[in-house]
Amino acid sequence: MFDIKGNKIVLDTDELAIPPFKDYYNNAKNKTEALKDIEYIIWRYKWNTPYEAYPEKERTQRIAKDIFKVDNWEEPSRITELAKRFIEFQETPGTRLLTASNLCNCTRLSTVLLFTILCFNIISSNSKLAAFVLIFLFDTFSAKL
Repeated sequence: MFDIKGNKIVLDTDELAIPPFKDYYNNAKNKTEALKDIEYIIWRYKWNTPYEAYPEKERTQRIAKDIFKVDNWEEPSRITELAKRFIEFQETPGTRLLTASNLCNCTRLSTVLLFTILCFNIISSNSKLAAFVLIFLFDTFSAKL
């Protein structure tokens, strides 16, 4: 959802057809500003952007300066609400497992087990590959536990 290619956000008409983004864009008086708002959300909340290198507190200001060309920017409620929906759309069973392991302060072994479950979910249609992944994970992590 919302690809990044060559350090640019690629906004596809299919993605702008997703109801909250479609409504946001269609209801905006200034379409250019609406696209900048969506671009900000993607750079700020997508899990694999170059901005992840910055600490959480600094990230918002860096992105705002690059997108909106302003300092000391505060995220308006209209963007916060749309960002919540964007975050919901990105959530997968794997990210829920990872969040759960972080919230419950799991041990290293528990985290490995959760990761293994995630791998089985991803490759459940191929039992040979699943067995290989399990053996690999056991060999890799058993010595470190």
